[in-house]
Amino acid sequence: MSNKVLNIINDEPLTDLDQDSYRYKDLAQEIARCISAVDALTSSFTISLNGLWGSGKTSLINLKFVLMKSAKGTSTSPLSLDLIPGALSLRNSF
Repeated sequence: MSNKVLNIINDEPLTDLDQDSYRYKDLAQEIARCISAVDALTSSFTISLNGLWGSGKTSLINLKFVLMKSAKGTSTSPLSLDLIPGALSLRNSF
């Protein structure tokens, strides 16, 4: 029997700004600022994040959510609806 050690890397997305190993805080702040600046009564828009598996897309979304939650929006600030297709497709794969 082999004595090899199996190393498993944690693949959980970040949920806290203090964990920002991707250094996405500035980008998350800019996305949150842009979203908050839109008047939802007169505009609508979509933001798409594309990247390879493990590049931190969900982490960036989570950091943006943390920042928007702590920001003070106006009554016409848009609703941020985060759709994570990978999480949805896992339900149908079993």
